Amino acid sequence: MMRESKCPFMRITFFLLSLLVRASDALTPALSFRRAVATATPQRSRSLGVSACHNGHRFDADKHAADGNGEIMIVGAGWVGSRLATHLHDRGELVRVTNRPGIDQRHKEPYFEPVPLADDVPRHEFDITDPTTWDSLPAPETLQAAVVTFATKTGTCELFWEQYLQYVPRVVCYSSTAVYQVGVPGQHVDEHTPLRDSPRALAETYMQERGATVLTIAGIFGEAQGARGVCNCLTSYVQSGAVLNGGKIV
Repeated sequence: MMRESKCPFMRITFFLLSLLVRASDALTPALSFRRAVATATPQRSRSLGVSACHNGHRFDADKHAADGNGEIMIVGAGWVGSRLATHLHDRGELVRVTNRPGIDQRHKEPYFEPVPLADDVPRHEFDITDPTTWDSLPAPETLQAAVVTFATKTGTCELFWEQYLQYVPRVVCYSSTAVYQVGVPGQHVDEHTPLRDSPRALAETYMQERGATVLTIAGIFGEAQGARGVCNCLTSYVQSGAVLNGGKIV
């Protein structure tokens, strides 16, 4: 249950933080995702279960997920991914993460700084734009799920999907409301809103049509006094001269 507060900014903060918990709950065996159904107009849709064949072996995604076998790999353990990995690890899930080669997580700016991970969480150096790093990842059939937490783009995600992700029983991609077409102030945005013709939207649609589940997250904020506290984020955004997102309603 969310905490109650008289401060409207704090109420928003508690609500948005609860989205992270809900996103991780999407990985539990109690929920089964089904393979995406392609539509004439690009939209976000539900997904349907798939079976994949890798190295001569066929895997039933729904059965594998229901059995709860394998580890969950967080692809991109940055600000969001590290918190998801920690939450899952604390729940007793087997988790492993990836980070880009040469990135020192301890020296990131506070806005992007991840939380420390437990010593028993395996780490892999991985860069989606560098196929030579893909060999560092575990065999896809040994995983229960993979969660892609960063923005993917066309030109790189297709090859990674064909060579790796399609063989993972369950794939979840974190997205953003930035993929939607917003033309007027106050426009209502939901799963039926047409998508922009952007590299991220096209890449996510490509994966969704092949079985991935795409979570469109409207906003993620951190601790109230931290660099990603809702008040700090809004203050920095306004001071930078930006207009608050056209007043769209999600």
